[in-house]
Amino acid sequence: MGKVFQLTILIVTISAYGYNSTAQDLGSSNKLFGGKASEKPVTTKKSSVKPKVSSKKASKKASKSANAVNRTAVPAVRTGKDVPQTKSSTVGVSPKTTIDPSNENVFTALIADGDRAHNDRDYARAEAAFRRAIATRPGDYRGHYGLGTIYADQLRWGAAETAFRTALQIDPKIAITNIALSYVLTQPVSAPDILSRYEEAEKFARAALVIQPRNAVALNMLGVARELRGLVDLETERSFRQAIETSPEFAPAYADLGRLLRRQGRVNDSASAFDTAVRKAGDPASMVSVAQTLQSVQRFSDSIALLKKALALEPKNPAALLFLGRALMTTGAFADAEVILKKATEVTVGGVSGLSELSELYIRVHKLEKAEASLLNAGRYAEGFDRFGLARLFEALGDEYLKNGSRVPAVRVYQKAKELNPDLTTISAKIERAKSKN
Repeated sequence: MGKVFQLTILIVTISAYGYNSTAQDLGSSNKLFGGKASEKPVTTKKSSVKPKVSSKKASKKASKSANAVNRTAVPAVRTGKDVPQTKSSTVGVSPKTTIDPSNENVFTALIADGDRAHNDRDYARAEAAFRRAIATRPGDYRGHYGLGTIYADQLRWGAAETAFRTALQIDPKIAITNIALSYVLTQPVSAPDILSRYEEAEKFARAALVIQPRNAVALNMLGVARELRGLVDLETERSFRQAIETSPEFAPAYADLGRLLRRQGRVNDSASAFDTAVRKAGDPASMVSVAQTLQSVQRFSDSIALLKKALALEPKNPAALLFLGRALMTTGAFADAEVILKKATEVTVGGVSGLSELSELYIRVHKLEKAEASLLNAGRYAEGFDRFGLARLFEALGDEYLKNGSRVPAVRVYQKAKELNPDLTTISAKIERAKSKN
């Protein structure tokens, strides 16, 4: 997680699941990409397709309800505070598909319950609701998408990627799912094929733009993916500027543009873009997003005020807690950082990021036993890419144990690092060296 070039965790609103009677409003809250929650329900458009109802004896009311379900609109996307919604065309169910109205009602209720739990940061309840929704209707992208957003909210990138890929496989023509997968693929994970992930992120951003050419989030993600690929050029800059032109109040795009301009050596323009981003960040998710981008250019002190503001409005925001803890740790406020990072681990039970960050803090302040306990706890939940990052932290902890002459603990944590990542070439020699001194 401690990379110089970090990406925005919260880019724009598309992640909650507020429902009206017929459609899942994936643009009504700020849990994945940022932005202010919408208070207006999403409206749906009529479809020319009239699907069949499985039972001939179904009441007219039930048939009407089933037809309304099948006229589900692609959810609107909000791109930041007070930014107008961008609506897309409707998606209908195949005429061959039969819908049991009672089954759909159960599905809708489960998604709504997942939405409420997500808004409350009750991730266990949200996950249970979305999994039950998937069991009810496994071929509906909305359950898988909902599952992906709660994983992304907790920075569980591997699980989020799997869920979003499943949602996209079910229906590849929904812009927000392409954007969500692009977003996840741009996160800083310990993956051996990181460049190919960035290339794929660009592909999904472009796919979203085919569906919604004026989608500010997709335009911004295109710029982010290209910049990660090392393409610090006019086309990348144009992507950020088009996102701003499309949604002038979209604070994260100004921050991302500021980072790009800084890399281009345009220091004054960069500072101006960052100032605008800070000024326009009016909701917790946008504040977190801009703060993280500030941290990516080593402006940790400048990020603290934004993160504290975000937490005053939303005390259980996982990313705000994590990045505030990191900023406090980097600026030497270790005691305060420990308090904040402990809160992050309490909010995201089952997540690895908070525990990893806390263990890094303990290593830095030489509380090695606490660092080991945190890493072992994180190891219980590690999956996919998490295992590689934890292996590196176990190795760093072993190095510190060895410096203190604590050879037995050093061997123990080195072996744990090797268990998590057998391909970590530096470990075997360190284990032998530690053992030889016993």
